[in-house]
Amino acid sequence: VWGSSFITTDERLNKTWRSRVESAIWITYYHKTAVRDEVKEEAITTSGLSKVDFQKQSNGFDATIKFGESKIALSLMVRLIDGTLKVDIPYDSIEETEENILSQIKVYPFFGAVKALEDKPQIEGYTVIPDGSGALIRYQKNTDNPYPMYSKSIYGRDLGIYDQNETDTVYEDTKVSIPLIGFVHGINKNEAFIEATSGDMYARIISYQGGKTTDFYWSTFEFVYRIQYQKRISKQNEIQATQEKANEFSVGLEYSFLSNDDANYLGIANAYHDKLFNNQNNSWKDVPLRVEVLNSEIEKGVLFDRTISMTTTEDTLAIISDIHRYSKEISLVLWGWSQNGYSATAPSYFGFHSGT
Repeated sequence: VWGSSFITTDERLNKTWRSRVESAIWITYYHKTAVRDEVKEEAITTSGLSKVDFQKQSNGFDATIKFGESKIALSLMVRLIDGTLKVDIPYDSIEETEENILSQIKVYPFFGAVKALEDKPQIEGYTVIPDGSGALIRYQKNTDNPYPMYSKSIYGRDLGIYDQNETDTVYEDTKVSIPLIGFVHGINKNEAFIEATSGDMYARIISYQGGKTTDFYWSTFEFVYRIQYQKRISKQNEIQATQEKANEFSVGLEYSFLSNDDANYLGIANAYHDKLFNNQNNSWKDVPLRVEVLNSEIEKGVLFDRTISMTTTEDTLAIISDIHRYSKEISLVLWGWSQNGYSATAPSYFGFHSGT
C-alpha cells in the first residue's frame, strides 16, 4: 500500500512539518510589501481556513483548492489509468492575488517517505536520483548521513540567474538528465517511480535525509513559477528582485508501480526505457538530425599519396534511407567528397586568400 502521508501524532514533528506531511499540496509564495517581497509558505492544512471543492470521477477525482491565508487557488486532477496514477495542475486554473503571487508548488511531497530509526531504517531500500549516470540514496539509520538535503534543477541550472535554493556540488558537470524519482521499498519487493510529464523544464528534485530536519527520507519534485534573484543596479550595489512574470506551465506527474524482480534500480531503468520507447505520440521521430559522412581520405605513400574510399555513395544512400525511418528532417554533411579526400581539401592547407 502506497500513500502520500502518514499519521503524525507520535512523530517528532512541529506544527509546520505536520501541516506539510498531511497536505496534498504545499506552496511557497511571495507576499508583497512596501519594502521587499516576503517569502511565505502554506499547506492546505496550515490554518484550517483552506477550502477544497472535491468532485469524484469514475477513475479519480477533481479538487478545486483555495488556500486560506494566501488566497491562491488552483485545481488538482487525479486519475488512475491502466495502473498508472496521473496527477495534473492546469496552469489556467491557478489564481493569484495582488498581494500574494505563486513561487513554488510541491505535490504529494511525502509520497514514498521512509522513516530512519536509531538503529536501522524502517524499510530497507533506497531512492533513485538521475544525477549524472544515476545515484542511489540508501536508507540508513538516522545518524549515518552528514548531508541534510539535495536540490538540483532538472536538465541543469539556469546560468543566467543564481538560484540559492540549488545545492552546490563538487562535480558540477553532473546534472539531472531525466525528470524521474524512484523509490525502492525492499529490494525486489516493492517499487514506485514518479515521472514529471509536464513542467519538468521548470522543476527541481529535492531530497531530504532521515534524521536531519525530520526523521524521514523524503524526495519530491518542486515546480518553480517564480524565484528571487540578485539584480545589479550599479557597479557596487545589488538588490533582491522577484521574477515578475510567472513561468507558464502545467504540472503533470505520473506514478508507476513495480514489484518482485522488477523492484530495483534496473527495473526502474527498464520500465522508463520501455515507457519512452512505446510513447504513442512518437514525437522523437520529428527531431531533426545532423548526419556527417566521411566519403574519402588521403593515405600517405612512399612516392605519392593516394585517395581511398571510406564510405561509398551507395553506402551513404543506404545510411540516409535507414535513418529516415526515425527522422524526416535530416541535415547531411559530406566530408571528402572530392578526389583529394577530406584532409587535402581543407582551406587551411593553402592559407588565406589575399582578398580575405
